[in-house]
Amino acid sequence: MGVRGPDDPAVDGISTDQASGCITVPVLLIHGRDDTVVDYEQSHVMYDALRKAKKSVELVTLKNEDHWLSRSGTRLQMLEASVGFLRAHNPPD
Repeated sequence: MGVRGPDDPAVDGISTDQASGCITVPVLLIHGRDDTVVDYEQSHVMYDALRKAKKSVELVTLKNEDHWLSRSGTRLQMLEASVGFLRAHNPPD
């Protein structure tokens, strides 16, 4: 992300703690447990930061799933979670 290390002053600009304070809408995080592109722990870090900031957040873990949603069962799980989240937070009626 363009920083030289944990003590780089630019870290504050991309920190989850800083970003979580700016969030004003509900957030849905969906992450494949076996993702090798983005570490699964990153979703937990963001989830925890949003909860700490008292923001509305949900985390859906897709077991045995990778970064690309390669399995049809977890694609369906992702779609159902997305539709449920939208119905709860942005209903069509």
